[in-house]
Amino acid sequence: MEIKERFLQVCNVAKTTGEEMEKTVLDLLKNNNLQIENMRGQGYDGAANMSGQYKGLQSRILQHNNKALYVHWQAHCLNLVLVEAAKSSIHFITFFNLVQKLYVFLTSSSKRHTAFVKCQEALHPGERVIQLQKLSDTRWACREKALKASGQSPD
Repeated sequence: MEIKERFLQVCNVAKTTGEEMEKTVLDLLKNNNLQIENMRGQGYDGAANMSGQYKGLQSRILQHNNKALYVHWQAHCLNLVLVEAAKSSIHFITFFNLVQKLYVFLTSSSKRHTAFVKCQEALHPGERVIQLQKLSDTRWACREKALKASGQSPD
């Protein structure tokens, strides 16, 4: 037997209840032709919707497979795993490298940054100006936040 870990995909969820997360995980497994019966572990942070003994995702998964034991992950460790898992996909590597290069290119020159802002204002008058953010090497949530790019009202 050989154990393999693979990054499957990033999922957006409308709700973060244990029930909704359970549905998301079960759909993800089904869409990737993976059997929940083969799962032997779960790792989440301590949030109640994930680790809750009665309604959390881990307890709901255990109802489907009692061999999928839950292990509490420290949030930082989980972020490191997610960042490293993303590095196993050439698509993620290429995409995040491009995002980082755009950030460096635009923020290393005040002239380029000003041109970027003015271009946005001209193309989308009255809308918020997007400010690119630096990607974090160790925090997956920060990468997501950087991709959403915080808006700033035009002056």
